Amino acid sequence: VREETERTEIDGRLSYQVQARMSMLSKHFQQAEAILVDQGELDQALAMYQMLHKYDDSIRLAERKNHPQVAQLKAHYLNWLITTQQEEKAAEQYEREGQYEKAINLYLKGGMPAKAAQVVQYNNANYPQDLLQKLAAKLQSSAMQDKAGELFERMGLVQQAMERSEEHTSELQS
Repeated sequence: VREETERTEIDGRLSYQVQARMSMLSKHFQQAEAILVDQGELDQALAMYQMLHKYDDSIRLAERKNHPQVAQLKAHYLNWLITTQQEEKAAEQYEREGQYEKAINLYLKGGMPAKAAQVVQYNNANYPQDLLQKLAAKLQSSAMQDKAGELFERMGLVQQAMERSEEHTSELQS
C-alpha cells in the first residue's frame, strides 16, 4: 500500500492493484478476478489463477471472455497434469473435450480401467480394436470380469464375453 501511495501520490488503498492483491491474500480469488477484469486486466487475472495452480478457473475465465489463447491455456494445463502424474484429471479434461481415446489411455496409464470402461460405455465411438483389447486385459487383471465381459460383448467377441461372465458368476458363488 505504501509503495503504491509513494509511486502515485494517491492513497494506495484506492488502487485496484492493491485491492486485487488484498483480495488474493484473503483468498477471495473471484473478488480479485472481478477487480482485475473490471479494470481491463484479463491477462493479470489469468496469470493470478495460473500462479495459484488454479488452471480450471483460468480456463473458465478465458473461455467466458473469449480470450484468444484458450487453446494454449488448455494445452499447458494438460501438459502440467501429465507431468505431475495427475492422469485422472487429465483424462477427465480430455473426456470433457470429446477426446475419448486419449482419456481412455490416460485412465489406463493411471491404473483406472473401470473409468476407462465407463468412457467406452457412455460414449459410443469407433474405438481401435487394440485399445479395447488393452482395456479388456486391464479389466481382467484387475479382477473386473463382469466389465471385461461387457467389453468383449461390445466388441462382438461373444465367446470371451461368455467366459468372463462364467468367471464372474463363479467368483460370486465362492
